[in-house]
Amino acid sequence: MTDRRHPTRRRQLRAHPAAAAVAAPLLTAAILILLPGPGITSAFAQGAPQGMPVEAAKARAEPFAETITVAGGLEAVQAIDVASEITGRLSAIEVTDGARVKAGQVLFRLDDAIARTVLAEAQASIEVNRRNAERARDLARRGAGTARASDEAEAELLITRAQVQSAQVQLEKTVITAPFDGIAGFRQVDLGAYVSPGQTLTTLDDIDPIRAVFRLPERFAGSVHPGTAVTVEVEAFPGERFPARVAAIDPRLDPGGRSLAVRAEIDNADGRLRPGMFARITAVLNEIGDALIIPEQAIVPGRDGPFVYKIVDGKATPQPVTIGARRVGEVGVTKGLADGDLVITAGQIKIGPGMPVMPLPTGADPFAAPAPGAGG
Repeated sequence: MTDRRHPTRRRQLRAHPAAAAVAAPLLTAAILILLPGPGITSAFAQGAPQGMPVEAAKARAEPFAETITVAGGLEAVQAIDVASEITGRLSAIEVTDGARVKAGQVLFRLDDAIARTVLAEAQASIEVNRRNAERARDLARRGAGTARASDEAEAELLITRAQVQSAQVQLEKTVITAPFDGIAGFRQVDLGAYVSPGQTLTTLDDIDPIRAVFRLPERFAGSVHPGTAVTVEVEAFPGERFPARVAAIDPRLDPGGRSLAVRAEIDNADGRLRPGMFARITAVLNEIGDALIIPEQAIVPGRDGPFVYKIVDGKATPQPVTIGARRVGEVGVTKGLADGDLVITAGQIKIGPGMPVMPLPTGADPFAAPAPGAGG
């Protein structure tokens, strides 16, 4: 007799063999995934220490200093635009582009014909006025002349002397000299050009020594001072470090960024370093003679200050510390640790005070299979 009451059940019963065929491989894969790997099996089979695996490192005692690297630039210790103070025609150019010059060396000359004529006229007038003043004084002494006439003659003589001095200065200004030792830049004028006061003729830079300018965070204001040693690196000479010393510190901090402007000077007798170069300045500050050095990641911020987890008898023990200085990847602890103390550097989020831990070297795999021949 045919069962007509449950046609759906019969279809489901017929579908079971196909479903089983699909489910079997999936179940097998799941079992393989869940089975422990060779490393885990080996770790437990060989009686690995019980406790949460954490990375750890030993504190080591050594002199410590905080190193900071900042961006800056190079500039000349003295730099000017060489210009004329008077109007005139350029009659001589006595400097070549890029030449090294000495203080007082002639760079340019202006036509001095007019200046010499004015000086000669003033010198001729001074002789006439000097004689007039002598005669007026003599007449005043003998009563043949007035004191007023004598005073006017003396005043005229003084005016003429001033005119001679002015003419002499104008003549001197037709010769343009270097005010300090340096390197001349590209000249901006040609021979015969008519120049005006203040017009740039060339540039002059004193680059020995050359200056590195940079800024330090406010917290280093008490650590840097004139004479502090720094090193300077530039893109033009990769891998080369130029020693320098702090020459001056701005007494004012930048109110926007709370940074301190610093200038350091570098010996540059060979002239390889040039103004305008980008520079990286490295300073060693906050030197500590008796610090305990630990990896920076061992420090845990706490409500009452920083602390570390120290491993004592196989358990994690919180230990407050005092940080003296920092450098890339490391901190110098001045209080709270002893030389050789084992501190946790990774895994702090998984542990708590008094929790058993299994220290591992940094980067080790807690479930790695032992090397051939390892163990007993």
